[in-house]
Parts: sequence; C-alpha cells; structure tokens
Amino acid sequence: MSHQYDLVTVGPITMDFHATSSGADFAADHTFRATVGGAAPPVAIGGATLSMRTLAFGAVGDDPLGDLALRDLRNRGVATETVVRKIGRRTSVGVRGAPSPDSAVRASYSDHSPDDVLTENDVRAIPLDQVQA
Repeated sequence: MSHQYDLVTVGPITMDFHATSSGADFAADHTFRATVGGAAPPVAIGGATLSMRTLAFGAVGDDPLGDLALRDLRNRGVATETVVRKIGRRTSVGVRGAPSPDSAVRASYSDHSPDDVLTENDVRAIPLDQVQA
C-alpha cells in the first residue's frame, strides 16, 4: 500500500527565539534567531531532512508568529495541511539564552495558546490512512 506521507508528528508548535551569542547575561543579549520549535516540529523537520514525506499536526494562532511558524515548516520540507489556525489565539513563544557554553536559560510564553482549543474534529482531519508512521 502506498502512503502519501511517511511520518506525521503531533504536538505543540511554537516560535523559538535563540540568543545568538554565548556567555552574555540573558537579558543583555539583544540579538535572537527565530525558528519553529515545540515538541513535534523538530521531529518533523528531522524526518524531512532525511527525505521523509512529513506532515505536522498542531495549532498556531492567527497572528504573524503563526505565519512565521508555518513558513518555516514549509521551507524545511514539512507539509502543514493539518496545522490548525486558531482564531483569536496567539502562537506560543519560547526564548532561549546561553549564559555560558554549557548552560541554557529558557522562558516560555503560552497565554491563550492555540493548543488549548484543539478539538476532536481537528484531530480527525489527520489523514491517518495516508500515513505510514
């Protein structure tokens, strides 16, 4: 049986902002790199990097960070047809600093998280019959 996707990932989708320098106080570093994050997106991106046809499931807000998360996933080869846009919700954010090369500081913000309002109908939209794993 042929499947449209090799892998589907299920989990929170966030936008993560990583400090670009190490050894600085977390609050002092004013340059950050934005990348999609959360629990499932790194797995989806890893699968796509290995030439797997990957599909992400999760939710983002109807905000500019949701746009950025979706664009980042697509640019990395991940299908986003089952990522749900939740009206009136804000995409969750993670901020990571590196005060020293062997440590990290992380702060997460998920006020009005789109994950909080995922429904059974959202989950039923995943085409599990078209996914190998």
